[in-house]
Formats: sequence, structure tokens, C-alpha cells
Amino acid sequence: MKLSVADTGRGIHQEHLSHIFDPFFSTKGDVGGGLGLTTVYSQVEEHHGRMRVQSEVGKGTTFELFFPGAEAITENIDSSRNQVMSAIELSVPSTPVLQPTAEILPCEKPSAPEDAKHILVVEDEPMLRNLYQTILEKQGISSDLAEDGEQALLMWKTNPAKYAVVVTDYSMPNMNGRHLVKKLRETAPELPVIMTTGHGDVFTPQDLENWGIHHCLDKPVNFRELVAIIKQFLI
Repeated sequence: MKLSVADTGRGIHQEHLSHIFDPFFSTKGDVGGGLGLTTVYSQVEEHHGRMRVQSEVGKGTTFELFFPGAEAITENIDSSRNQVMSAIELSVPSTPVLQPTAEILPCEKPSAPEDAKHILVVEDEPMLRNLYQTILEKQGISSDLAEDGEQALLMWKTNPAKYAVVVTDYSMPNMNGRHLVKKLRETAPELPVIMTTGHGDVFTPQDLENWGIHHCLDKPVNFRELVAIIKQFLI
């Protein structure tokens, strides 16, 4: 299945095309956060899709999103992700929409060393959880995802040496962020923990210190700030 979105605007300059899916990339200065297309890319990838961008300055831009059909997914349910992506690539039309064409098939991500420390991201909202991983991977930071405190605690107990930092939401079902941190502190008193919350005004600095939380970020999260904090702990 193909979904096309086109405009007749200013178009995208050639030197910018290779960066439009990068987190924080923006040509709008302080006005744009640079995460719009990163979010779109994350969702397309989550659904085993791919994107093609065609743009000409002064004429406009076309974004084409390609997704596998339900029947194809069923037939290839046990196939690898690369096999699915290759099957989709074969269905891409060869006729360009605009000239000159700039095609971007974003899939290559910086690879971290095999022994590199991971970030454990704990977030119950699937779209936000996947966005965390996309942004971190594009910064060369490996991460594992958990949907609540209980799952995160199990992952931690399975391999505690794997994780350098925990990023956790506060409000989650089953086990919230505060309870998770309390459990982690029983065996890892120095583990860096970053909490995200929509209730930051309720927590005092003393509360955070008592709970063993190094940083608390209000939602919506400023991802530039989050990445900068994480990188401090990875030095």
C-alpha cells in the first residue's frame, strides 16, 4: 500500500534532504523542534514500512509512504525484518513524481559497539516509547524498551550490567516509576535514573533526592536535553 502526501511549496534544498529525518534537524531556527519527521519515520518503521522523498526547490515536495499489505505480513510472519523491507522495495514505482528526484530510504543507523552500555527506557505509551528508541539510535545510543515498571525490573534483574542509565516515566500501570526506582536502588544505589513526568511541579528537589532520581524532565520531553543528559552519564 502506498500513501502519498504532496505540496506545491518551496521545496527542500538538496543539501538538506539527507538530514530531514535526523532528530533535532530544522531549518526554522528556534521555531521548529526538528522532531516532526523523526516521529513519522519512527511510526512508518514500526509498521514495517519505508519512505521516499522527492523534492524540487520552487515546485514542492512529495512524501511517499509504503506499507506491506495484511496478506503479505501474514505470509511472512516468521520472516526477518530485512526480508519484509526487501519485498516492499520491489513494489516501489520507478516513475518519479518530481524532477530532479532525491530518494531517501532511511534505515541505516549508527552501530554501537557490541559491548556498549544500553539505556533502559520505561514508558507505557507505545508511540512515545518507540520515538525514544528512534532518537537514541540515531545518536548512536543503544536502548531496550519496557512498557511498565514490572517489565523493566525483570529486564534489569536478567542482566543488570547491561544498563548504564534508566529513563522512566512516573505514571504507569502495574508499577510506577517511583516504585521501580525504589526496587532498583536495593541493588544499584548509584545507577543514574532520569524520570519523565507530567506532574513535575508536585515533586520537590528533596523528593527527587530521597527517591534516588538524578534528573526529572517535564512532559512533553525536550529530547535535546534528554540526549545531552544521557551522554553525560555515558562519558
